[in-house]
Amino acid sequence: MGGQTVLVIGDNFREQLEKFRNTEFIAPSSPYLVPVSNLEAAKEEYATVKRSFLQHEDGSLHNPWDPQFMRVVEGREIQVARLYECVAAAERQYRL
Repeated sequence: MGGQTVLVIGDNFREQLEKFRNTEFIAPSSPYLVPVSNLEAAKEEYATVKRSFLQHEDGSLHNPWDPQFMRVVEGREIQVARLYECVAAAERQYRL
């Protein structure tokens, strides 16, 4: 549970404090309560965005970032990864 301290200057303190009220206690007709709907944007994204999945031999689909596909990088791979990062940094710097 949090608390706030607010200094109100003026005679209309209720009106000034209205914008700081919790949404559970605010009237639906309040000018500070703005309804927002992301439903149409979410439907559009669902219909158009393509996502990559890995398909197992049994036909099941898996997210490529699932922990089951992660492993510890060791030995020579670490050197290659560091080399790749150096090359990527140079490309960013010199726009190769």
